[in-house]
Amino acid sequence: MELARSLNELNKKRWYRLLRMCFLAAFLTVQTIGILLVLGRTEGEVIAPASFELVGKVLKEHVPAYRGAADEQVGKEVYIEEPVLWAEYVEKYVEQYRVDPVTMYRVYSGTQRVGLCAAAFVLIALFFEMLRRAFYYVIFGTILPRKRRRRRRQVGPSIPS
Repeated sequence: MELARSLNELNKKRWYRLLRMCFLAAFLTVQTIGILLVLGRTEGEVIAPASFELVGKVLKEHVPAYRGAADEQVGKEVYIEEPVLWAEYVEKYVEQYRVDPVTMYRVYSGTQRVGLCAAAFVLIALFFEMLRRAFYYVIFGTILPRKRRRRRRQVGPSIPS
């Protein structure tokens, strides 16, 4: 049983047109999900290591248990294990030095985020193109099917040359 000999014949079949619409819907859905995942993974800010160091220095002055460790390590440890103590000493640092020690910075710049979204878009598009070509290979036996050209009918009498 032959499904079709050309894309023109295949386009006339209702099941193929429905399959193309499902393919397009799946493509757009996966692209949207992919870009949202990339944006979700690349957004947000983190605390700069210098902030841990500054708060750790103040903590070491007041808490004798931390005196032997490095300033940055003390700050990170307290930030992770005791967030209330961290917030308290950030306030003490602000009062003592009149400067907020907590510096936040973005992990990914806007340009990097756009580049990662573009890479995700291209990878997903390549995957769907491979699916399309695999479908053509199953139906036609080739990954690059051709459209058959229709012969033009001549209307009216033909003029001999």
